[in-house]
Amino acid sequence: MALGEYTLELPCGLVEEDGSINRSAVITEMTGATQALIGRRDLIKDPELLVKAVLRSCVIKYAGRDMSDNIYGDMLLGDREFLLMEIRRKSMGDTIRTSFECGSCGTASDLEADLGAMDIYELVDPGTTGCPYVVESLPDGRSHRIWEAENSDLGLKIRSKYSTCRNIAQNKDTNSILMAHRVLGSNIVEWQEGFGETLNVIEGPFPSKFISDQPLRVVDWLMNVASLQGGGPDMTQEIACPACSSTIEVRVDMSDFFLPTPTSKGSRSASIRLSGQ
Repeated sequence: MALGEYTLELPCGLVEEDGSINRSAVITEMTGATQALIGRRDLIKDPELLVKAVLRSCVIKYAGRDMSDNIYGDMLLGDREFLLMEIRRKSMGDTIRTSFECGSCGTASDLEADLGAMDIYELVDPGTTGCPYVVESLPDGRSHRIWEAENSDLGLKIRSKYSTCRNIAQNKDTNSILMAHRVLGSNIVEWQEGFGETLNVIEGPFPSKFISDQPLRVVDWLMNVASLQGGGPDMTQEIACPACSSTIEVRVDMSDFFLPTPTSKGSRSASIRLSGQ
């Protein structure tokens, strides 16, 4: 049986030299060789390497370019999640069956998620009404999409790039909070403190501890606004615990899509992150 190739439209895409956005991608489904590759012990221990291996194996073209380490580094996280989801759908079907534990009462329950029903958010093109960014050429010689956010109570305004796979790879840390701080600092291109005559403008890049050294109220605001930026699939679902009726937000972890483990019922289980409310 010949493998299928699938042409996709990316939710984020890659910025071309002329400022336009290339959203084309071509993927193929996984093979037995791909399955053997991601079963390697070193990949199992490192989700980032696992994700990279799957994309290198199954993405034929990204924004009109052959997949390479450099192209992977330029990929926005929204596109990475979208491509992983589509590869999983074409290779293993839309349905994921898993189990979760309620954060309120501790009851374990089963969950069946339909990947085909997930909402996909698109970063619209420059000049489009509601576009949240501008395209600028930065000192690294690349064109980047820059978004900004302002908090008058904190007297703070930032201008920032979107997170890419390169950001994640360069700022890996076993402490996920510290890693998030480093990624934030690596993306911010301009930091404005105060207003009017008291305005102080600091240009990036910033030291690795810059964000961690800020007051907690500033860090919380930064992490919140950064989490709202970017396109890609929304992998969260709100469900009611069948035992106590508490609302639980379940987020399917994309990096675990390709290492399913059998459950007692013979179905497949993917890891999920839970937050009980």
